[in-house]
Amino acid sequence: MKNCWGRSIGLGLIAIFFASCVIGGTAPEVFRTYAYVTNARSGSVSAYAVDEQTGDLTAVSGSPFAAGTEPRALAVEAGGQFVYVANFWSDTISVYVIEKATGKLTPVPGSPFAAGMGPCSIAVASGKFVYVANVRSDDVWLYSIDAVTGALTPAAAPAFIAGNDPSSVAVDPTGHFLFVANEGSGDISACAIDPTTGELTVILGSPFDAGGFPRFLAVDPEGKFIYSANNTSTSVAAFVIETGLSALTPVAGSPFTAGTDPISIAVDAEGKFAFVANEGSGNVSAYTLNTATGALTAVSGSPYAVKTGPRSVAVDPSGKYVYVANYWSTNISAFSVKSTTGALTEITGSPFAGETNAGGNPSAIAVVRTAL
Repeated sequence: MKNCWGRSIGLGLIAIFFASCVIGGTAPEVFRTYAYVTNARSGSVSAYAVDEQTGDLTAVSGSPFAAGTEPRALAVEAGGQFVYVANFWSDTISVYVIEKATGKLTPVPGSPFAAGMGPCSIAVASGKFVYVANVRSDDVWLYSIDAVTGALTPAAAPAFIAGNDPSSVAVDPTGHFLFVANEGSGDISACAIDPTTGELTVILGSPFDAGGFPRFLAVDPEGKFIYSANNTSTSVAAFVIETGLSALTPVAGSPFTAGTDPISIAVDAEGKFAFVANEGSGNVSAYTLNTATGALTAVSGSPYAVKTGPRSVAVDPSGKYVYVANYWSTNISAFSVKSTTGALTEITGSPFAGETNAGGNPSAIAVVRTAL
């Protein structure tokens, strides 16, 4: 009897505890993780639910979702509300609301929105502004975000006239600075962002020599370092972002060796590891990131084979999984990340099928974790 009563009392106390949490509004939040992939040839965006325990990808109901002509890049607003997609040949930006419970995408009113010529990269700053690199008009456009609907209002004129062939834009974690990779001129432009208007001011000394053809940029989560995947020089350039963005200074040992034709780079949320998709050699390079100096050291066993034509790499917000969009094989490679070393292990079920309509050709991938 004593044991039975003790168990009953214990269960009763637990029930009361959880009931009080719910009533008091302190019940644990429920999260969902989704991956979004642009399909360049089929003009669509695929959506996947991510199993947070295994890394598996499961297509969201209704996926893929229609986009413009040759969507090449996308960005997800940090709060997990909106997805922004750059449509290269239709010169537009498609904007979607994320249905948090399912991952389904619904176009916002007014979408798609006009862009410059050849939008090929997109970045969100502080949930307030969107910046788009237009490679054929050599400029960067600025938009204000409607916080309720996600709709975009463009500035009256391009925010920035870039160097030759701006291929990538990146914003630091504070939303104070914008960086532009100018592939044709082999350099990186750096600008300060006005927190009220989003307008850009080019910093003294900009642009900075990238030492190759910078194709894609990534900033570490503390905003201390910026990395450039230099496509034709088979390397990754690394820079220290000096205090207040007074300059970009090369990290000792930079550039660091990558595979053939590095085209995309991602840094995990803790700033411990960096991953580079090498399109020419069909693999992914993994590095440990020195948080004091910004230097990259190849992980033992790197590079890791993927399928044909890896175009984009992303790390999920937990840092447990890495995903690679394979352009020519129209699928997604998925790896688990060893938390102590950064080593990659392909997960069961990988690669996951991409959009097969008209060939699909996944060109960019982003992963977001959102609270219900």
